[in-house]
Amino acid sequence: MKDYSKILGCLLGGAAGDALGYSVEFSGEDTIFELYGKDGIQEYDTVRGKALISDDTQMTLFTANGLLLTENNQDYTEFIAQMYTACREWLFTQISEEPEKPVTWLWNVPELHARRAPGNTCVTALRSGKIGSIDEPLNNSKGCGGVMRVAPIGLFYDPEEMDIREIDYRGAQAAALTHGHPLGYLSAAGLVHIVNKLCYDDKITIREAVEDMISFLPEFFADICPGALDEFRKLMEKAADLAAGSVPDLDAIHQLGEGWVGEEAL
Repeated sequence: MKDYSKILGCLLGGAAGDALGYSVEFSGEDTIFELYGKDGIQEYDTVRGKALISDDTQMTLFTANGLLLTENNQDYTEFIAQMYTACREWLFTQISEEPEKPVTWLWNVPELHARRAPGNTCVTALRSGKIGSIDEPLNNSKGCGGVMRVAPIGLFYDPEEMDIREIDYRGAQAAALTHGHPLGYLSAAGLVHIVNKLCYDDKITIREAVEDMISFLPEFFADICPGALDEFRKLMEKAADLAAGSVPDLDAIHQLGEGWVGEEAL
């Protein structure tokens, strides 16, 4: 059964973290420490009293809106069509063009038309007019633009009503709309899996949800993208071990990367 407090918590928590980091998104750590001290940014940098969200939260919200447009939750064809429609409408908010007939209610929120340095891969893929997929990728990008937006898919589908394999697969295909490299969409499937486990299982811990994802995804995606699975699994295991260990956070982050690509972001 859906726990709407968890759904709201995930969406608000993601937006809050995004707004905190947005001010330093393109800053190196030396610059951040120089501006904010040895602990980094701790409070919101506001513009006219508001902490601004980035394109990550914009696309997350449009993903959620696309899910809520579906009439038959079980129908994959309708799911991917609405994902594409919602992403395209987000695109139009960023390039000052208007869709022929807007269908998302987020289109009517003026604040979501603010241009927030959208990722080139997302913009280029969505402007192409083609629907990217795992089988027919539009590019070879493994940027973080897929994983950053798919949390609502893990929140939306109840695993008692839809097999977790299908839920994860939908997360991967939603990312593949714009990011064609296996590590770009595998990471999205990984986030969806973790979020789904934490949303619908009151007894599971974050560590257990991550370990479940690490053991499950390689088995399910073995025939879809075998070449990337070993690299993906090793980095996920390393992240989990570092989180459970005594290595200082900053040193651990240095071992995992900067987060610009999907697997590092996850």
